[in-house]
Amino acid sequence: MVKLEEIISIEGDSNDEMESPFCSEVEKYMQHFELAFLDDLSTCMPRAAASLFGVVKVAEKELKKEDNLDVTELALMKRAIEQIDKVCGIFYKVPISVVESEIEKSDVSVPDDVMKLVKARADAKETKGGT
Repeated sequence: MVKLEEIISIEGDSNDEMESPFCSEVEKYMQHFELAFLDDLSTCMPRAAASLFGVVKVAEKELKKEDNLDVTELALMKRAIEQIDKVCGIFYKVPISVVESEIEKSDVSVPDDVMKLVKARADAKETKGGT
């Protein structure tokens, strides 16, 4: 996604729909994605994931061309992934709660006796694996 955003921001995003094999494939996978959710949730997620991977595969093929990238096609692919993300929460960022941020700020150290036990266990596993 980051590479896509960089390319689109440099080249500009055009919302013009165009007909190309790339656009047709992305549209096909998006139709499969939408159809998957018309079924019950236990069977739709694998099909929805397959649609996402199909879109990514098509985009990866397009990105490998590098010398002749079509920004309109890339923008279409980005919108498709964002649409899938809205439904599935793939790029969801877990918010850091106040408690977690306070733990990060504090000086939490592992007691020496616990570290000795960890080292002893690691040594024992190494010795067992080496014989």
